[in-house]
Parts: sequence; C-alpha cells; structure tokens
Amino acid sequence: MTLSEIRDKCGAQTSEIEVDSIKPIAASSTTPGLISKRFNNESRTEFEPYVITPHRVNFYLPFYTTNSINKFAYQTYGGYEENLEDLESKFQISLKVPLNHKSLFIEGDGIYLGFTLQALWQVYSSNISKPFRETNYQPEIFYAAPFRLATLPE
Repeated sequence: MTLSEIRDKCGAQTSEIEVDSIKPIAASSTTPGLISKRFNNESRTEFEPYVITPHRVNFYLPFYTTNSINKFAYQTYGGYEENLEDLESKFQISLKVPLNHKSLFIEGDGIYLGFTLQALWQVYSSNISKPFRETNYQPEIFYAAPFRLATLPE
C-alpha cells in the first residue's frame, strides 16, 4: 500500500464514526495509570487527621556543591562572605491540603492548597553559624478533577 492509499483508508474509517457512538471506557476494562493511582490513593486519605500528603517531590541532598554563590550580597557583614562554603546541603519539602470536603463541579474534584519550600543550607561552614544561604517558597492554589477516557467503538 502506498502512503496516499493508507491516508484514504484511514480517512474513510474515521468519517464513518459518529461522535455520539463514543462511549466511556468501563473502569474494569483498563488499568489505571500512575497519575490515576496517585489521585485515587490521595483521595482516600486526604481528610485523615494524621496523614500528610506530598505535593511535589520531597528530598534531602546531604552534599550539594555550587560555584555560583552571590558573595556580593554578604559584603556588608564584614568578611562573612569569605566563610561561605561551596559544599552545602539542599532539601525540599512539599505538602498539599484540600480546601473543600464536597465535590464542586464533578464527582471527586477539589481545590487544594500546595506549599513547597526549597532551601540551601550552609551546614558545613565551620566559621559561621551554619545559616540557610537561600530559601525559596512556592505557595499554590489549584483545582484537580478526575477524568474519564473515551474509546472508539470497534
């Protein structure tokens, strides 16, 4: 078959399908993906009082090296900038909480508050008090809703 024959055949098949004949996939006929599994697992525990739900990746890097420390920002502290080390520690903590208990628009949807903190910690600096050299905060409010996939009739 040539490429034009394949295109013609595919075009003829898709033009025969009516939009109304597309039906949702039954829940038992497909295996949920990773995002669906995470959404389902979190929805079961999101209102438990002793469960902390992660939002983004949480991590701790005990050794993080950089050569781009802005030492100019520390010059007003009299030699403080010379005590900053290129080797430091880095971590990120990210959590989310639901803001509504009932569905808003469709079953299982919700509005969430997310918060992410990322910090660079001068834990290996021996001549200064091991400060946090940089902290970044990312608060978020977002809407999440489950969706159903559609399949074409056979």
